Amino acid sequence: MKAAFEVLLAVLLVGGVDVLWFHLHRHRRYASAPSVAEQSTHLVRHLLFAALGAGFARGLSPTVLLALLAVDLVNSLVDLALEPRSRAAQGGVSGLESVLHGLATFGLGVVAGLAWLGDAVFIPDAVDVTRGVVTAVLAVGLFTVELALTVRHRLRRVALAP
Repeated sequence: MKAAFEVLLAVLLVGGVDVLWFHLHRHRRYASAPSVAEQSTHLVRHLLFAALGAGFARGLSPTVLLALLAVDLVNSLVDLALEPRSRAAQGGVSGLESVLHGLATFGLGVVAGLAWLGDAVFIPDAVDVTRGVVTAVLAVGLFTVELALTVRHRLRRVALAP
């Protein structure tokens, strides 16, 4: 299970680049009216990563890890279904963003495979606890920033509406 945690941290880095660069900075997904539903899937993913980070900090069992990853898979499939309409005005998803999505999906598949093969509960040491807590805090931080930007933008649109 230690290897699953290491791969999850790598996925977190890839996802962080995707969220910070593409979703928030470059494309401002939170400001796009067609992206409201897609934005919801991103917010759910942040909460799932917070749960995974907190779970690893506490000694997450393979069963719980697989359940969280199954929920994330369903959320990702919904996100993929929503992206074409959401991104149509911007010409779709860029090549680099597609690569990041592919890496993150592959990484989460590796995490699931390692959890499936793991036969013991992961008992974190002090460093793992710290990294798990930091992972949870970063995920909650991204959730808070993305939610705040989304709500702020929606409130401005309502205030400016005739």
